Amino acid sequence: MKLKTSVLRGVSACTLGIAVLGSGAVSAPAMAQDAAPQVQQTAEMRIPAGEFVKAPNMRNIRISPDGKRLAYEAGRGGRSLLVTLNLETMQEKAILAAEEAREGGERTMRGFRWIGNNHIVITTINREDMGGSLGDFRRLVAYDVNSGELVQQAWRNAGADAGTILHIDHDEGKYLLQRDAVSENLERLGFPEVIEVDVSTGKFKMVQRTNPVVRGWAVDSKGQVRAGFNRDRDSGKVRMLFKPEGERNLKTVYNEADATFTESLPAPSMFIPGTNYAYAVSNHEGHDAVYKIDMTTMKPVETVFETEGFDVQGLVLNDDASKVLGYGTFDGTMRVEYIDPDLKTINALLEEVFGKDEVRIFDYTPDMSKVILSGGGVTRSPGFYLFDTRTGSMQLLNWRSTSLKDAPLNPVKAEWYTASDGTKIQAIVTYPRHRMGQKNLPVVVMPHGGPFGVLSATNQLEPWNQPLAEQGYVVIQPNYRGSGGYGKEFVKMGREPGGYGKRMQDDLNDILTYYGQKGVIDPERACVMGWSYGGYAAARGAQRDPEVWKCAIAGAGVYDMPLMNKWDAKNLGRFSRGFQATSEDPEGISPALNTDGKWAPILIVAAERDARIPMEQAETLVSNLRRSGKQAGRDYKYIVQEQGTHNLPYDDVHMQWINEAHAWLERFNPAYLPDDGDTPPRMITFN
Repeated sequence: MKLKTSVLRGVSACTLGIAVLGSGAVSAPAMAQDAAPQVQQTAEMRIPAGEFVKAPNMRNIRISPDGKRLAYEAGRGGRSLLVTLNLETMQEKAILAAEEAREGGERTMRGFRWIGNNHIVITTINREDMGGSLGDFRRLVAYDVNSGELVQQAWRNAGADAGTILHIDHDEGKYLLQRDAVSENLERLGFPEVIEVDVSTGKFKMVQRTNPVVRGWAVDSKGQVRAGFNRDRDSGKVRMLFKPEGERNLKTVYNEADATFTESLPAPSMFIPGTNYAYAVSNHEGHDAVYKIDMTTMKPVETVFETEGFDVQGLVLNDDASKVLGYGTFDGTMRVEYIDPDLKTINALLEEVFGKDEVRIFDYTPDMSKVILSGGGVTRSPGFYLFDTRTGSMQLLNWRSTSLKDAPLNPVKAEWYTASDGTKIQAIVTYPRHRMGQKNLPVVVMPHGGPFGVLSATNQLEPWNQPLAEQGYVVIQPNYRGSGGYGKEFVKMGREPGGYGKRMQDDLNDILTYYGQKGVIDPERACVMGWSYGGYAAARGAQRDPEVWKCAIAGAGVYDMPLMNKWDAKNLGRFSRGFQATSEDPEGISPALNTDGKWAPILIVAAERDARIPMEQAETLVSNLRRSGKQAGRDYKYIVQEQGTHNLPYDDVHMQWINEAHAWLERFNPAYLPDDGDTPPRMITFN
């Protein structure tokens, strides 16, 4: 378990520097000439669906501590590359491919970070077939931005996983690395140790040897090992060991399992320096909140941050995890509430320029003199900017999309609807900008993956609302019961008997009733579409409620629950076979086991390299549809993405998914009909 930096669930993946600016040291931004918005001629024209899902020009942006260079992933010609940008010369340099490997033997880049000013440490993964099971080998490589040299980081005597950075000393160019050990006795083979690595040479020395009950380590802001963790695959028990201040030995302070999969372990997000206390997120009072806990007893001492009726989304920490800078909030929209005065001032100034909720801070230098941010994303397609807090100047670095630039987006709102049993459910609704004010529009209901995550009106995990709304559909993405964000009891509503595959499906159908009565949509012009759990829900809708849905679009879904339970038990442990919450009737809620009778026409998309949902799920569904007399091309269409994974990692497979989905919608549920009183706007053609 990595506890070095905070993770804001669904908000951002940013590394934040230490706040050292004094009050009043930040200048108001002055927009540079080349950073001025460039409104495109798209107000009366449609943007092709595929343009919205191309890899962005910049993502996961990180600035070097001295503020002279950026490192980021860049979409270029359909591929994703890791590149550096010299902020003095504005010259970009590609380092390596930053996408999931397409061919055997290739490496996948899985993250990177600066260590000092001259080295970018890159996490690479090799996925290999080990006796019929997939195994990942994780390694670190340091790239010297001056010489271009790649240096292996502590590969000698490393086991399968040698890629978890626990602490960084930028000044010394050293860091603490957790890695699986192979040099000790066989009883501890594969257990993690902690070593200190010199980034320039890759040489290392021992800091913490293996422990027979520890599978993950955590350190404090000084780089001292303070806790160890383990999870039993079969019992589900999570064990936590803690080393009190001034003591040498670890002591077990927690050892429990959660059969409901809804309790959040109060794992420390940050150890409070010089104490036995830590800040941790827990839902023990019903909603996720940040607590100060006594690590020796795992008991809360006080509530630090909470949001009424919603879950706190995590902490924002400074770079060495010694100070809380803010926390994530959610009320249908994900935000960061900064408590650090300098960050609070910077964010407020930026929102004056771009608008509320239109600013996302990615990274900044330790002295906060330079800030990297995106501006836009709610009303218009965003750009990436460099903000100099000393001079107040703002420079456009790049648009998120070269084709879209700052094109207008379709309006997105977080709204509440009432399910048929009276439950209040929040949904993210995207309205087609070309059809504002019109009634009885066609709709795509899009349940999110998980199923126990949450969607926000910003920072969507599944970015298909904009491309389909652009084509004329209302897109409704419900946070159905079982979703996160609304407290533990709301999650349990999806896991209780009659929830998974039944009441959760009713939540989708109830959207049509609610919005149909309001006159927003035509319930007779509705399709259901999703990926992962959303793919299951789409297929279940096609099978259970064919009279409700004109069509269904299912990607990377689970369709045979008993078969998936067996796979989970084998690959994730016996305890995890209950994660799918298949209630008392796994066969009855499995679309693949109920292919007789009427189905709504369904598009099925499967990724051949999917490491989470095996291909046998889609193959079983398609085989049983054929056996039940369903005809390919009429009743279903089956697409296998040979280069696809569970994450739709490349432009070609992602564009295929959204374009095939749009074509299926147009075939069975056209966005524009002669009786609508309007016609589709002209489509833009991009080079």
